[in-house]
Amino acid sequence: MVASDIRPWRYPPRFDFHYSELWRKEFEGGKLEPWSSTTNRDLASVITMVLVGDTSLFGPPAADVFDPVPRSDYLDAILKDIEAVDSSLEWDTRNVVLTLPRIWSGLETDQVHSKESAAAWALPRLPHEHRPVLARALAIYRGEAEEAWDDIAPQVRAYAAYLVSELERAR
Repeated sequence: MVASDIRPWRYPPRFDFHYSELWRKEFEGGKLEPWSSTTNRDLASVITMVLVGDTSLFGPPAADVFDPVPRSDYLDAILKDIEAVDSSLEWDTRNVVLTLPRIWSGLETDQVHSKESAAAWALPRLPHEHRPVLARALAIYRGEAEEAWDDIAPQVRAYAAYLVSELERAR
């Protein structure tokens, strides 16, 4: 990112490089610019999380580098993840299962949650039949369980459908 492209804040933000696990294969294959646009809505959520985390490994505090992201831009950025649920659920199950509560908690509260804190927020709010799916994803995320979903694949799809409907309702 170039400071003059994001400060003052503009949405969607421009970028020169943004690593994403979704582009790992392209990077490893030598394609160093796999994106099709020089703007990325997702950076609004990334910058928001950086500002909330307020921890610099080196250099100035995040608030000295980034302007605050308007809540409407943050919400737009996290809501875009709903579009990828169907295409990502089978191959990126744990992350999709954990991302949906982050979006839900972001819509329902004024807080930005980590995957773990969003799961803790969502678990008691979920119907009982969907809790085991989120609990398993959380255990996998924490390294307490192996990545395995085949035995509960129908429950995972029902969980995702339920949360997507909740997100659509909360918009």
